[in-house]
Amino acid sequence: GLTIAGIVTDESGQPVAGARVTQNYDFRNPERSLLTEPDGSFHFRNGRPGDLSLTLQAAKFAPVVTSLVLNASAENLRVTLSAGRVLRGLVVDEADAPIAGATIEAASPTGDSRTLFQWHAKTDADGRFTWDTAPAVQEYAVYADGFETQNRVELSADGTEQTIRLAWDTGPKAAGILGQVTDAETKLPP
Repeated sequence: GLTIAGIVTDESGQPVAGARVTQNYDFRNPERSLLTEPDGSFHFRNGRPGDLSLTLQAAKFAPVVTSLVLNASAENLRVTLSAGRVLRGLVVDEADAPIAGATIEAASPTGDSRTLFQWHAKTDADGRFTWDTAPAVQEYAVYADGFETQNRVELSADGTEQTIRLAWDTGPKAAGILGQVTDAETKLPP
C-alpha cells in the first residue's frame, strides 16, 4: 500500500511519543492504528488512494482529526496536538431532574454510527460528566434510555458546567404497558 508517515508534536514543537494514530475511525482494526515512536514519528504502509482521515489521541492532549486525499504516498505529515481542556456537563430531563447513566460521545463525522474519538462518558447519579482532555469546541451526541437522542450538541471545553436537556421519548418505544383487565368482584376477565 501507500506510505502514510509523519510526526506528531506538541504546540512547542516537542515530539509526542505514544500518541495513537488511527486511519478512518477504524479503532478496532489493529492494522489501522499504531502508536507514535519516542521521536513522535508514525509510519503506515497500508494506505489506499482516496479520502483519508487520521485521528490522533494522546494523554493530556485534545484529540485531533486531520483529513486528506491520498493519491500517492504521504511521508512528511506534521500534526500538532494542543493541550486538552476541561469539559463539564450536566444532563437533565425537561423538568430539570438529573439523568443518571446518560452517554456522551463525540458526534459521528458522518450519518453512520462511527465514533470520532475513542472517548465516551456516562453521567453519574447527579447527571454530571467531565472530560479533562477535550477539544476546545466539539459537537457531541447525548443519549439515554427513555429519552430522545441529541445527535449534535455543540459544547465548549471552558471548564464551566454546561446543561444538556433531553426530552422524554414520546414514540411507541417510550414505554410498554402490560396488564390484565379483571372484574373487581369475580376477578375474572370481563
